[in-house]
Amino acid sequence: MKKETEIAVKAAEEAGKILMGHFGRKMKIRNKGSGIRDLVTQVDIESNRKIMSILKKAFPDYGILSEEIPEEKGKCDCRWIIDPLDGTHNFIYDLPLFGVSIALERKGKIVLGVINLPYYRQMYTAEKGRGSFLNGKGIRVSKRGIREAMVTFGTGKREPDRRKAVGIMKGLLAEVSDIRMLGSAVVHYAYLATGKLEVYIDMMNKPWDNAAGFLIVEEAGGKVTDFSGKPWDVNTIPFVVSNNRTHEEILRIINQ
Repeated sequence: MKKETEIAVKAAEEAGKILMGHFGRKMKIRNKGSGIRDLVTQVDIESNRKIMSILKKAFPDYGILSEEIPEEKGKCDCRWIIDPLDGTHNFIYDLPLFGVSIALERKGKIVLGVINLPYYRQMYTAEKGRGSFLNGKGIRVSKRGIREAMVTFGTGKREPDRRKAVGIMKGLLAEVSDIRMLGSAVVHYAYLATGKLEVYIDMMNKPWDNAAGFLIVEEAGGKVTDFSGKPWDVNTIPFVVSNNRTHEEILRIINQ
């Protein structure tokens, strides 16, 4: 998998250069969905094109699933899963919590994950069974328990999901240290994998947001399940990602 990792890292690096070239500047913004929160910029599109050109040149037979284009079927059992700019709203508002996510799925299993947080010059990588790394150095989740836990949320865009998330937050407030919403799935995963926070809960799953992050956290010693405790796949929804030590307690609180 060495070549695949090298190419994915190269693609994430080049995409990160594009993001930083536009960060803090005026850009074209449009609504790509039915809600006011579903925004896309020309930077998303430019980043996506760069990633796809690099991946396609090296692996022309692989399929591609990206946030910004219809899925492209491949000629083999491998598929790249791409988010060229996760944290678009943060990016638009000049908040440096955003990044690039690239995962490789083989025979239905995620085997490679890469996250680039270009503002911080941080490249996170993981290969299935080989651990997680930040700029080449091994990383691990924290050992903090539920009382010390910093919990983060992604509420999704649908109003029923948001109401459910608020209910869960209320149940957690008396049990954990604090709660945050950072506005970027890849930042949640990066911080969880390096022990800066303990739990990430989301009511919505889009594979391009989570495929790389799920693997990076798991390979750093964390745990990912749905609300019933079932192991993850790229379509798991809703889900809990944790440092493992807090996982059962979080599920208990959610399901009360």
